[in-house]
Amino acid sequence: MLVFILICGCATQNFKSVHSSHAVASCIAKEWEQSGMSGKVPVILEKQNNGYFVGVAIPTGWYGIPSGAKHSRYPVWAEVADTDSGSVTEYHRAYQIFHSRIDKAVCECQETNQ
Repeated sequence: MLVFILICGCATQNFKSVHSSHAVASCIAKEWEQSGMSGKVPVILEKQNNGYFVGVAIPTGWYGIPSGAKHSRYPVWAEVADTDSGSVTEYHRAYQIFHSRIDKAVCECQETNQ
């Protein structure tokens, strides 16, 4: 199991956008929801004090393994906060082998005109 975790790894990245937190978070939620190979992915989109939280609603980690300290119930999540010039996104994924679709969605939602 330890080898599996090390191979899969996890990552946290930060992004800046000229778009509002609402526009970026809504885009990420929509793209993640449609990223499943066999149907829709369960995605949570919640308003926070200064922005939005987007998370993939999968039970705590894979096989009960915690996926991180900050949002341990979500192996994939993004916090998008408003700034004076747009928004910033903190994006985290844990234990994801096939993550290119979700990574791409986060990047593209920072740039596209919503």
